[in-house]
Amino acid sequence: MERFNRAPATTARHLLARCLRNRRWAGRMASHRPYPDLASLLAASDEAAYDLSPDDLLEAVREECRMLRTDELARTFLAADDPLAAAAMPATPGGGGLWSEQQLRVVRSMPRAARTAVRAAWVAYEQRFGHGFVLSLDGVDPEDALNHLLTTVRSRLALAPEDERVVAAEELRQLARERLTRLIRSDRPDDFDPTCAEFPPFAPPLGLPV
Repeated sequence: MERFNRAPATTARHLLARCLRNRRWAGRMASHRPYPDLASLLAASDEAAYDLSPDDLLEAVREECRMLRTDELARTFLAADDPLAAAAMPATPGGGGLWSEQQLRVVRSMPRAARTAVRAAWVAYEQRFGHGFVLSLDGVDPEDALNHLLTTVRSRLALAPEDERVVAAEELRQLARERLTRLIRSDRPDDFDPTCAEFPPFAPPLGLPV
């Protein structure tokens, strides 16, 4: 916590924006330092997240999905069906360590029909709500992650847009808590490097590119 509290303001805002990708949230969180402990930081994160406007939330979701379109999971998913498309994708800065090797192995071993079903659900979600799908993976076994995505995205497709905004906002809030916890507890020097574009390890949103 001391390392985070003592970081320059620009560095702190960058670190925070990797946890919830909205400039207003990151600026508010950075300006309220120092935090006495992790519990206080998480409580402040929740309060700031609850105060985000619909436009703020849309900014955060869109930026999450922009990152997903360049990560290793997207490459793995595309490579199974279209190697040329996967090869053409831009590389994630820093190598793209958003996903554990176990999660990537699960995707590589999925039958083509399963991958098709997941991508179809993702496309249907974007068409219905106008933005990508985000989902916290906290407590989900990596072996069950893609099944969990498919079940959840299908259930959320039935929601009215105003209700889905509430659900998406809650998923972003939970993701921010997970990432902040990993950031503060991390002993990896790269996690406090302001030039690093990766998420704190391993708390990405679960979504796939169209």
